[in-house]
Amino acid sequence: MYRRYTRTMNERERAKLREFSELADALSLLDLLWRAVFVGMALAVILLPVWAKGGSGWIYLPVILGAVAILGVSIYQYFQGQWAQAELEEREREILASPQVEIEQFQCRRAIELDTGRGEGAMFVVELGDGRVAFLYGQMLNHTDDDLPSTEFELVLTKTADVWLGIFNTGEKLDAPLVRAPRDFPPADFDELVFVTGTLEDDLTELCRRAVESPLPPP
Repeated sequence: MYRRYTRTMNERERAKLREFSELADALSLLDLLWRAVFVGMALAVILLPVWAKGGSGWIYLPVILGAVAILGVSIYQYFQGQWAQAELEEREREILASPQVEIEQFQCRRAIELDTGRGEGAMFVVELGDGRVAFLYGQMLNHTDDDLPSTEFELVLTKTADVWLGIFNTGEKLDAPLVRAPRDFPPADFDELVFVTGTLEDDLTELCRRAVESPLPPP
């Protein structure tokens, strides 16, 4: 079962938005530290052979130019990251000024977890009870507030700036037995949310084939 509606962001979703902002700040600092280490190592690689051979005169010119180029590119990329961070902060302020979110709510009957054998994280296949099956996969599952799958869950996206806040469970956890995925499934370009017609009583290989060749349009 499925329905779409709009409401005001709740406290859990506000907390998730703040969490994303804090993560972006931490990554920005980590990026700066990494660049400092990179520049230091690059200078060492360039200068140590020259010093070891006692080079002098004109040989230092390309060394200095190379060091300046590395440092300049690193500084430019750092400030480019800062500008991007400023844009993200502005977008967050816009969202909080008009905190409307779009909700896609799903009710599930049962579910299985697919073992793809690739170490790429979980993939869940859930029966929605309206003649459709949904495949949940990839980065989408990194933004859940609780364990998946459950009898009811919501996909939440902000109306302003289209920021993906994640999956929020509102039901009880479903038992999802682990099942081996068909060979070569999923393909590299497989979407993170795919709908197909059918139920979990259908042949799994056939469900996976539909997910690749004839997925339903998103709701």
